[in-house]
Amino acid sequence: MRILSFLLIAFLLPAVLFSQDSEINGTIVDATTNSPLPFVNVVFGDNNGVVSDIDGRFKIPFNNSTDTLIFSSVGYEKLKLALADGIATVKMKALSIELDEVIILPGKNPALRIINNLIDSKSTNTPSLLDSYSYLSHDKFIFTVDNDSLVKRLERKSTDSSLIKAKKFVDKQHLFINESITETKYKKPSKRSERVIAARSSGFKNPFFTLLISQMQSNSFYHDIISLSDKNYINPIAGSAVSKYIYLLKDTIIRKDNIDTTFIIQYLPKPNSNFDALKGLLYINTNRWALENVTAQPANTDKGGVNISIEQKYEFIQNHWFPVQLSTKITVPWVEANGSALLGQGKRYINSIKINPDFNRREVSDMAIDVDSDAYHQPEEVWTSYRQVPLTEKDLETYRVIDSLGKAEHFDRMANGFESVINGAFPVGKMEIMLDKLLHYNKHEGLFLGFGAGTSRRFSDYIVLEASGGYGFRDEEFKYSTALKLFADKHRQHGLSLAYSKQLTEPGSNIFDDNVRAFDEETYRVLLLQNMDFIEEYSFFISNRVAAGLTSKVGVRKQEINPLYNYQYNYLGEVVTDYSIYEVEVKLRFAYKEKLVRNVRSVVALGTKYPIINIAFIKGVDDFSDIGMSYFKFMSRIDYSFYTPFFGETKIRVDGGIANGDLAISKLFNGKASYSDFSLYSSNSFSTMRLNEFFSDRYLALYFSHNFGKLLVDNKYFAPEIVLKHNFLIGDLNNKLNHSGLDFSVPKKGYHESGIVLNNLLKLGFMGYGLAVFYRYGEYELPKVKDNFSFSMTMTMAF
Repeated sequence: MRILSFLLIAFLLPAVLFSQDSEINGTIVDATTNSPLPFVNVVFGDNNGVVSDIDGRFKIPFNNSTDTLIFSSVGYEKLKLALADGIATVKMKALSIELDEVIILPGKNPALRIINNLIDSKSTNTPSLLDSYSYLSHDKFIFTVDNDSLVKRLERKSTDSSLIKAKKFVDKQHLFINESITETKYKKPSKRSERVIAARSSGFKNPFFTLLISQMQSNSFYHDIISLSDKNYINPIAGSAVSKYIYLLKDTIIRKDNIDTTFIIQYLPKPNSNFDALKGLLYINTNRWALENVTAQPANTDKGGVNISIEQKYEFIQNHWFPVQLSTKITVPWVEANGSALLGQGKRYINSIKINPDFNRREVSDMAIDVDSDAYHQPEEVWTSYRQVPLTEKDLETYRVIDSLGKAEHFDRMANGFESVINGAFPVGKMEIMLDKLLHYNKHEGLFLGFGAGTSRRFSDYIVLEASGGYGFRDEEFKYSTALKLFADKHRQHGLSLAYSKQLTEPGSNIFDDNVRAFDEETYRVLLLQNMDFIEEYSFFISNRVAAGLTSKVGVRKQEINPLYNYQYNYLGEVVTDYSIYEVEVKLRFAYKEKLVRNVRSVVALGTKYPIINIAFIKGVDDFSDIGMSYFKFMSRIDYSFYTPFFGETKIRVDGGIANGDLAISKLFNGKASYSDFSLYSSNSFSTMRLNEFFSDRYLALYFSHNFGKLLVDNKYFAPEIVLKHNFLIGDLNNKLNHSGLDFSVPKKGYHESGIVLNNLLKLGFMGYGLAVFYRYGEYELPKVKDNFSFSMTMTMAF
């Protein structure tokens, strides 16, 4: 018997790997594409079972009663293998016919009882409800070509030389690979930080992007809203979602000694339902009724955007269920190589997990992600010691080929250039050309041609010299500026600036609009500006990041203001046109619990779910002013957005301000109008209000927006979004008679307008085009009905 056992083991050794603990190890793959199959049921012995991990790997204990294994997975043919058949690599065939139609059978659905037990136990199993935890993780992210679609195309065109060549390339290497080793700490209620110990990217020595893939999915599937990248979906295990989803019990796994059981439940939205839904599988363990495995992807594929699907594996550790493996797959269907979509695959392997360790909140960094200064230069021994899963031959080949290519083609220089372009500049040597200084248009200047440049980080991390100038062909005037910026740290979070300029500014403009990003919808109203102030300015400011969510800017300025329109200010009986202003300014921005990524040389904000508050104090000093103008201004802005399940995303902006003293029109508050016969729609402005129609020295403005999302049709070129809008303004003004020449009103009675925006009526590449219609009503409604309407075209980034 012993001899027979020895011969049996010797016969199976090439196919089956036995560990020292008498375990049988194997990998399960798709028979056609050879892609690993996660969460496959493997039944052995006396109806015991295990489930493969995100890489399709499994292991089972070996004993005399284990002679046959049964493999089953939703969407695949059930497979039965004897040990003698060899199981090192198990290939499963996909079902040739998959029915999309869901049949609802009469009677009580057994899956609902299981789902309700899971929902009732969420407070026990949600990782973020633990007092604290910590772990180490290894992240690996690759970009490649979708091998599944490539294989299917080869089946139809087996002699196509370009497809054969592409398949050989995909089998040999990836297009890109990125790795990182991270230490994560969490302290209740919500303080969480990741310290990047090591990071590397093929082709780059000092990449500026790190761990962004980890932000594309949550570490827990227990939250009511699941965010994939920047999109929100309704969780099928949210209490309010049970009536919106269908749950089907697909399989049952009985664990060793019948101690616990795993139920496999398929979920998908009910027919004709209309909400941001997911579909996939839930593996629910009866031990505390917890998630053991999860698969999820959007129920409706975005053919013109980016599609993300996830997989999560949990284990029972230190008397708690905790995620141990995460997988994120990104498909970009509109970017193709040889007819196959671009595919990104990110995997996180979690180890050294500690549940409720004893550390205080101060031990958790204020940075959501903090990259060690030597993270990009760690030796291979560090990587080997932390990796749970060794690199494959394909991974190693990718590093070898892309690293040599990156060195030859100067990928790091290109990456630095890309980072500069994101920030609105184009690098040339140790200089950067400022793209926003080259060309613009408004009704006052007409076409403006100019040039601006400054020193780049290749010159210094701590010193920036900038200069720009240009000419407006309609106003026939030159404008120019220069600045010196000095920083106390290489992340440029603490610094000072000295600046001089001769530029145009809209009278009564909002001080917080300086923070608007390039290409944002709000910037489109600049095209309409006609009445402008020509301002010569000297300034000195100190900027500082006081805390993770708090920044400050404090300084002084002198301005020589020349209104380029018909305007006079009556100051103590004297008519003034040009005037000098001396100001002291304090500006604060507060974003509670804002997530920050501190890379080797920069800090990037990832946003916050709480309101973002901006406030500013400005004091006009009369001791130095030519005509003794003295005033005080307080301004504030609150931005808040939130997602409501089954209803969509709501955005609210509240602007307000109050001013006392001697203020010419340039220092009042403008109504921020954006009306034109037909133009580009500009958000957070009054679409039906004429430019310079309203001014005040105290005001309150509300901009309300609700986006119902893609509720109708979603294809490559047509994916309409319905957005409802309402804007409101009220204000007052002391001593209006001191202002003459420019005809304007004061919004004492309250200005109202409402509208509807249809985005993405046409999608072309990255851009979506639509239509916005608004109507003004109330006390400031115009006599002719048609004059109360405004029509404009929307232009948004469509992903």
